[in-house]
Amino acid sequence: MFYNKINYNIYQFLIYSILYMDKLIPTLGLFCVTLISGLIYVKYDEIKIKVMTKYSNIKARQITIEFFESLLEKNPDITLDEAILKFEDVNNEFNSLEEYSKKRHRSVEIYRESYYKLVLHFYQLYKYQCLCNH
Repeated sequence: MFYNKINYNIYQFLIYSILYMDKLIPTLGLFCVTLISGLIYVKYDEIKIKVMTKYSNIKARQITIEFFESLLEKNPDITLDEAILKFEDVNNEFNSLEEYSKKRHRSVEIYRESYYKLVLHFYQLYKYQCLCNH
């Protein structure tokens, strides 16, 4: 008898759920939209900062790559150190990256590591295209 009562309650719940599902789904949808809207409202400034930072990083990366691209087109044999120096030393005050890095109190390796990852893929692609065109 107890077993039959449990089965009856389960069937009753299933029938109730099916009959009132049309009211349940919009209510849950409205609840979710309200919850998400509230989270966005509360975290709007943080979200905006993260989006703008990501956009700025992408833009800076694009500008850097375009600069190195123009250097490679002008001089395909330019070294990474020379290219970094031209990018960093806008006023052409220094003759080598070593001099520039000492003046900035940084090591040459820091500059090389930073730009190497950024430029390596493009540089390899450029060299490959030059080989294919000949």
